[in-house]
Amino acid sequence: MRRFCTILLSLLLCSTMPWPATTHAQADPITWQVVPGFDGAYRAGAWFPVTITIANSGPEVRGTIEFRLRGDGAATWSQPIDLPLNANKRITLPVLSDSNHEGARQADLTLRAGNRVIKSEVVRLNAIASMQLVLGVL
Repeated sequence: MRRFCTILLSLLLCSTMPWPATTHAQADPITWQVVPGFDGAYRAGAWFPVTITIANSGPEVRGTIEFRLRGDGAATWSQPIDLPLNANKRITLPVLSDSNHEGARQADLTLRAGNRVIKSEVVRLNAIASMQLVLGVL
């Protein structure tokens, strides 16, 4: 009888204990890698490329990808993009620096479908002064 009560008590305690919730976080179907300028740096007041490698593992997306430097009166550069299921694309946006500001800057990269924002990210850049010498190796 004692053994039966112990087993019954153990079952009762187990049934009243909270069980961990099993939620599966859904991964973002849109992934991207952004390389602004030349390894994150660009010459202030000049054109520079923003290379975006974008992939879609979810439903088809037809929208616009936008890049905007933060600051007063900053322009937005955009390009339409179609991302079917399992798409993997690389696009390059030519961007003109809006001023001769030097140092760390930020920009907003946004993927929109109509008025709906699908994905957005803050991109960090480094503006090099127009009089500073820059060397590159090919």
